[in-house]
Amino acid sequence: MPPVVEMPPPPVHRGDMADIDSLIDGPAAGETRAPEVVMRRGDDSSLDNVHASNADHLAAAPVGEERLQRGQRATDMDFRPERAAGRRKPRKFFSRLLVWCVLLAFIGIGAWWAHTSGLLLTAAERDTSVANPPARTQPEDFTGNGAKSDGAANTGSHTDEPVTIDPQNSFSADWIPVFKPEEADKIQNGARARTEKITENDGPAVRLISESGAADGNISISVPASVLQQLAGKSSTIALTLQSTTDEPTQVTVECNFQSLGNCARHRFSVTREKSDALLQVKFDRSLAPNSPGTLTINSDLDGKARGINLFAIRILPGQ
Repeated sequence: MPPVVEMPPPPVHRGDMADIDSLIDGPAAGETRAPEVVMRRGDDSSLDNVHASNADHLAAAPVGEERLQRGQRATDMDFRPERAAGRRKPRKFFSRLLVWCVLLAFIGIGAWWAHTSGLLLTAAERDTSVANPPARTQPEDFTGNGAKSDGAANTGSHTDEPVTIDPQNSFSADWIPVFKPEEADKIQNGARARTEKITENDGPAVRLISESGAADGNISISVPASVLQQLAGKSSTIALTLQSTTDEPTQVTVECNFQSLGNCARHRFSVTREKSDALLQVKFDRSLAPNSPGTLTINSDLDGKARGINLFAIRILPGQ
């Protein structure tokens, strides 16, 4: 508790009070006048006569009392502290699950976008325009001015639709060579047809030039009987390696006469400047093998412009 300072009562000046009393009680000398009252009162609030004694000094509280107060405080604050709560481990499972879900969602969206946008498609699959076919020869049935005579001549021939086979860059050993440029003796010209040996960048060839679209402009090539015997009762493929002599396509016809096997329908091909293989498929139901050679007939003047073609080779694949 704070120290208490005792203040002494203010002193009373007795002398002043006696002077006042004597003036009031004494008789007036000579003249009558009002008594002069002189009052000397000390200032009650003045601390001039206040002196501190030894007992008035501030002193510290006794040591025992201070210890008691400290002990009292300790007693008042005496409580058992609670055990500190352990730190909970963060639940990482749900956070990781959320991260994986978001990651899988992004992967799924990316895969869906790649599939719908055609990112994984090839250039050919993305190209929806009509593809331009490469230049190649195509067999067609020929029905020209001599259709009636051709129909009478091909009465016993096989009239199946020609089958277009993709040209091969190289031929296997199963193909039988029928004609080579060195075998010019196998060629027989019509009255208005001519042939000549040439050498092109692609190799040696025989140039065939028909000056008429009729029979006198035909050029015949002999096919050995040994080869025809392998065609009996089978479907076979004939390949003619041709090339146009001009930059413009040249229309040619090809027909065959294989003796006892029969004839094949006349086919028309469009030959370009690029060296290519004109392929046609024939089928002979007769099993009677011929003993004499047959012929393949070519005419290159269907449009009447007397254009020529280069013949590089003729091959036959029996049974296929």
